[in-house]
Amino acid sequence: MLRSRALLSALAGIAGRPLTVTAFRAVPLRPFVAYVQREGRPNLCFMSGARNRYNLADTPCLYVAEEDETARVELRHGFNGLALDEAIFHVTCKLTRILDLTDVAVCAALRLTDKNLFAPWETAKRPTATQRLGELVLRGGRFEAIRFPSTAMRAVGKTGINLVIAEAAALDPDKIAVKDYGDLKA
Repeated sequence: MLRSRALLSALAGIAGRPLTVTAFRAVPLRPFVAYVQREGRPNLCFMSGARNRYNLADTPCLYVAEEDETARVELRHGFNGLALDEAIFHVTCKLTRILDLTDVAVCAALRLTDKNLFAPWETAKRPTATQRLGELVLRGGRFEAIRFPSTAMRAVGKTGINLVIAEAAALDPDKIAVKDYGDLKA
């Protein structure tokens, strides 16, 4: 992947594209229920600001999947078959400017390889290529989200697509709306 200055320059040359999709968010059921009992209302987005594939700590953003199965597999990724109760939210996304890393031309412009896209971030001592890119995109204001391939689905031999949505877009009711709680599975 390109270094910071070259990356900023490459990003400036990429047109964000619109995306309207009903996405899915899977969360562990028990913490969700506990939050509702404690706060009296649901926290539908669960934007924690915790470190993840495309963000460092203290960068609130919302991760969703374009497919129900991808959301469920993402929730369980790394738990080695541990049974988890879940809540699935249906999230309507009406975004006008996404950075689409499923587009080969976009990845080529950014010099992103599969090695970059699927590198483990959980044990990395320094920010990964995707975290560096994510910080520029999520804090930069030019793009509202990043669309990227699911590492969890790849691990099970399937294809899935995720979105990481910048905080400003995730909190805008014209861009993101949680339609319902979907399935609650215990």
